[in-house]
Amino acid sequence: MADVHSDLAEINRRLTASTARVRAFVDRLTDRVDQLVDAAGQGNWPELNRLSKSLAYRAELHGFSDLADAARAVSDAFVRTDGQTEVHRRVTGLVSHCGRVRRRGRDNALKDPLD
Repeated sequence: MADVHSDLAEINRRLTASTARVRAFVDRLTDRVDQLVDAAGQGNWPELNRLSKSLAYRAELHGFSDLADAARAVSDAFVRTDGQTEVHRRVTGLVSHCGRVRRRGRDNALKDPLD
């Protein structure tokens, strides 16, 4: 019985740590988006490419595949040299995705995890 209790305690600890990491990722989205928008506004394409790849990786890591896809779309437009207008359009789409993720994060934080 003690083994079951310690196993459950370890699962609970890991779940709590994982939830905290996801919340921290969502909380930092605004800063990340601001950096992306600034890089796009300044025409700093290498920085925009770096930031969008980083966001795609982190979003995928934390289970936000739709956000990762939107971040990759920015990077892909840059790599394909689709032009400034297309890159800006994709940055705008990425900003929208980030807003939806933040709203979902807030909504999920208010839910009882046992419901």
